[in-house]
Amino acid sequence: MLSDVCVRRPVFATMMVMSLVVLGIVSFRDLGVDLFPRADPATVNVSLSLPGASPDEISSSVIEPMEQAISGVSGIDEISARISEGKGNITVRFVLERDLTEAVNDVREKVSGAIKAVPPELLTPVITKVDPDADPVMSLIVSSDSMSLRTLTELADKQVSRAIQTVNGVGQVTIAGSRAREIHIVVDIEKLNSYGLPISQVRDAVVAENVEIPGGAIEQGKGQLLLRTLGRIDAAADFNNIVIATKDGTPIRLSDVGYAEDGFERPTSSVWYGDKPAVQLDVRRAMGENTVSVIEGVRQRLQSRPSSFRLSNVAESELERDREPRPSNRQSHPRLRSPPALMQPGPPSRRLPVHHRKLRWRSSSTP
Repeated sequence: MLSDVCVRRPVFATMMVMSLVVLGIVSFRDLGVDLFPRADPATVNVSLSLPGASPDEISSSVIEPMEQAISGVSGIDEISARISEGKGNITVRFVLERDLTEAVNDVREKVSGAIKAVPPELLTPVITKVDPDADPVMSLIVSSDSMSLRTLTELADKQVSRAIQTVNGVGQVTIAGSRAREIHIVVDIEKLNSYGLPISQVRDAVVAENVEIPGGAIEQGKGQLLLRTLGRIDAAADFNNIVIATKDGTPIRLSDVGYAEDGFERPTSSVWYGDKPAVQLDVRRAMGENTVSVIEGVRQRLQSRPSSFRLSNVAESELERDREPRPSNRQSHPRLRSPPALMQPGPPSRRLPVHHRKLRWRSSSTP
């Protein structure tokens, strides 16, 4: 029947075919794409903590017994572990057909059975489901030829991170390799013993003096004034004037038993860009948001925001996927790999090219 109509009425048959082709083209242009489709792979994370233990002790006495017990669960695709001082994390990835809830219950049972094989000082293991949206969708690196790492941390936290967090679809921005400001109190133990004071008294005095508390309110006719005590110490030298005790009417200050220095927190991670230390920002999308839209929103915000930093090298993502999910580009790119973005502080009036590095490292520049 259809063949007879096509032979007798070729114009009608041609128009029908063309209408289907046009409909397919229009539908394809509006087709939603995403870098991370929600496949919900069954992945379970086991967090283990043994305070004071070295990485070698964590590996031999905690991780190995737990891995041997967990390996008995069916449907495991891969088991990986990350070890640090006093902590260990085991990530168990199951095959796609495995139900996530059942996998968590099976892992919990195996971990409970392996508790007797680990040191009794081990804290209660924490077993959680891994959220697919928790993986970073974009990474930025902040580096400078002249600024210190502490200054870069302030720049990344106060300017770059806060600008990215206001982008629609961004769920979280984490910073790695940072050196946040920290006031260190250095106490001379011999001087402290000469006054007969414990170290806990120094700590309590610093905590009590470095605090802001509400001061109440004052009624003035129809108005009301709110009061607060300005007890927060900003300068490191002011900590030296804190009175930690009084002996025979004479105040004993922190400067009598030690001193305060303005430093940064203990490093737990390091990021390097070439031979220069840097700070890395990992951008995570909110649950249900489109990855491509989030990346484009971050790029546009950093390009248009007037600030004291400039973009010297912007890449779409450091993650590797089978193809590039962009509606404007229909060509498939197997094994796509791009470096993280680099942001170098500099004068706001100077603009440098923005390079898009893709397959085979071919680059094009736009002003």
